Amino acid sequence: MAPRDPQYATGVEHYPELDKHLQSNIKGLHIIGAANGSPLLKTSINEGVQVIRSIARIMAPSGETDGPIELVIVGAGPAGLTAALEARKRGYRIKLLEQGRPLSTILNFPAGKHVYAEPATLRSLGDLDFDDSTKEELLANWSRKLAEVDIVRDADVTDIRRTGNDFEVVTASGQTYHCRRVILAIGRMGNPRRLGVPGEDLDCVYTALLNPGKYHDQEVVVIGGGNSAAECAIDLAPRNRVTIVHRGDGFDRSSRTNRALLDEAQQKHGLRMLLNTEVRRFDTGTAEIETGDGRETLRRDVAFVLIGAEPPTSFLKRLGVAFAGEWTLRLLPKLAWVFALVYTIYGVKAGLWPFKPLYENLLRAGVRPDLLYGIVYTVLVTAFGSRALRKYRRDRMQQKRYSSLIAAQFLIYFLLPWGLYYAGYSQWWRTWTVSLPFPLGYYGLWQPAGELFSGTALPWAVAALVTFLLVIPLVSIRHGKRFCAWVCPCGGIAETVGDGFRQKAPRGPGVRRL
Repeated sequence: MAPRDPQYATGVEHYPELDKHLQSNIKGLHIIGAANGSPLLKTSINEGVQVIRSIARIMAPSGETDGPIELVIVGAGPAGLTAALEARKRGYRIKLLEQGRPLSTILNFPAGKHVYAEPATLRSLGDLDFDDSTKEELLANWSRKLAEVDIVRDADVTDIRRTGNDFEVVTASGQTYHCRRVILAIGRMGNPRRLGVPGEDLDCVYTALLNPGKYHDQEVVVIGGGNSAAECAIDLAPRNRVTIVHRGDGFDRSSRTNRALLDEAQQKHGLRMLLNTEVRRFDTGTAEIETGDGRETLRRDVAFVLIGAEPPTSFLKRLGVAFAGEWTLRLLPKLAWVFALVYTIYGVKAGLWPFKPLYENLLRAGVRPDLLYGIVYTVLVTAFGSRALRKYRRDRMQQKRYSSLIAAQFLIYFLLPWGLYYAGYSQWWRTWTVSLPFPLGYYGLWQPAGELFSGTALPWAVAALVTFLLVIPLVSIRHGKRFCAWVCPCGGIAETVGDGFRQKAPRGPGVRRL
C-alpha cells in the first residue's frame, strides 16, 4: 500500500500554546510567525512588532554593554526581521540568527509573483513596509531594511537550554549565545513536505517554482491543492501543457481569486485538473497516478510537489514547548472545574439535581431561574466580548462583530424578556421563540400543548416562522451566514467566551471518530 500523502496524514496540525505575549509555556521563549500558525505575511510581520511591545512591558532594555544578550531572534524572515528592527529601535541588545538565506520565504516565491497585503482591514505595524507588490519590489524594499541589522548567517540552531533565568542558544557550529529571552521566528518553508513515493528524488521533481519563464512547451505535473500549487499551475498553463493533481475533491484551500484563475486557465489554456487523485510513483519522463477508475500514467518533463511544508513541531517538542489541543493529566482539574461551573448554572435554571430545592424556592419567591440564566449569559457575553474588542481593536470587521453580539445579547435576550416580565405579561418567555428562531426556539410554537397556531401562541408562532423562513434567509443573502456568529446567544457564548479557549480542545482523527 502506498504511503499516505503527508499533507493529510495527521488530520490536523497542532500549534504551540502561547499566552498574550506570544510566549510559550517556557517563560522567556516566544514564538512568532508561521511557526505558531500565523498564515499570512501581514500577521507574521505584525507579530514581530507585537512580541517586542509585549517584551517591553515585561523587561525594559537594560542599557548595559556587557553581560547576557537581551534578545536572541532565530530566523531572518519577515517576522524575525520586523522583530529585530523594532527591538533595535527600542534599544535592546540583540542577535539575529539565520541558518540559510534571509527572507528565504520571499526568495522562494516564483519570479514576478504578486504578493497581496491581506487582510486589507488589518493595519501593518512596524518599519517593514508592506503593500501589494511583486516579489521583486518586495525584496528591493526589504533588502534595504536588512542592511540596518547585523545578521549572524549559517547559524543553524540545534538547542535552546534554560540556565537559571536565562537561556543558552546553541548552533550546529558549537557557538553558544547567552541571552535573557529568545524569539523563534523560524518559519516552516525550509522543510517542504514530501509525498513519500518512489522516484520523488529524480531530477525535474521540484518542491518550489522559482522561475516560471524558463518553462516552455513542456509536460508539467503539479501536485497539491493549496495556493502554491494553484499559482504554479496558473503561471505555467499559458505556455505549457499542465495537469494539476489533488487528492481532495476541490480547491477549497486555495483563495477565491486562485480558484477563479484555475477555472479560467482550464477554459483558455486547457489546464487539466485531476481531483480525488494520488501520485503513486515518478519514473523518468512519467508520473503514475491513481484515480477512482484505476491507475494512469502521465507524461511529464517536470513535476512540482507543492503540498506545504512540515512545521517545526519535533524541534519545539524537543525543547519542551507545549502544544494546544494536547490533553494531559494537568488539564483534568480545569476540566472538572469548567464542568462543575456549567452544570451549576444550568442546574439552577432547570432544577437539576442537587439544585431542585433551590429552584423551587426561587419560584416560590417569585424569581424566575431562567431569567437569572439570561443574566449570566449577558454578563459573560459582555465581559468576554469587551475583552475581544480590546484584542481585535485594529480589526474593523471584528469590532463590528463583537459589538453586534454584545448589543444583541443585551437588547434582545435580556431587556426584552425582562421588560415584558415586569410589565406583567405572563407569556414573556415566548419572545425567545422569535429571538431564538425555529428550530432553536421550537418550544414556543406549541406550548402549552395544543395551542400551535391558536390562541395566545398564534402571533408568536407566525413571528417565529417569518423570522425563520424570511428574515434570516434574506439577511443571509445580503450579509452572509452571520446569524450564529453575530446575533445568536449560543453563538455569542462560543465567539466570546470560546475565543480564548477553543484552541485547547483535542484534535485529530481519533477525536473526530469519537
